[in-house]
Amino acid sequence: MRDRTAREQVERLDRELRSLEEVAARLRGRVDEMELTESRLREIEVEWADTFEKFRNLYARISKRIERAEPPPAEPNGSLPHDINPLALNLLKRGVDS
Repeated sequence: MRDRTAREQVERLDRELRSLEEVAARLRGRVDEMELTESRLREIEVEWADTFEKFRNLYARISKRIERAEPPPAEPNGSLPHDINPLALNLLKRGVDS
C-alpha cells in the first residue's frame, strides 16, 4: 500500500514537472518573439528618424528657395495670382506682408 501511494505521488509529480517544462518552453518562445519584435521596433525607429531628418532638411531647403525667389508680379489690384501652388502662395504672402 505504501509503495503504491509513493508511486502515485512520483507519477503525479512527474506529470506536473512535464507540464511545467511545457509552460517554460512556451514562455521561452514568447520571450524570443518579444526580443525579435523589440529589435525590429528599434530598426523602424532608426529608419523613421532618418526619414524625418531627410524630410526636415528637404523642407528647409524648399523654404529657403521660396524665400529667395522673387514674388510673382502683383495683379492690377495688388493681390498675388491664384494659379500657383497654395503652399507657395501662402509662403509668398507671408514674405510680401512682412
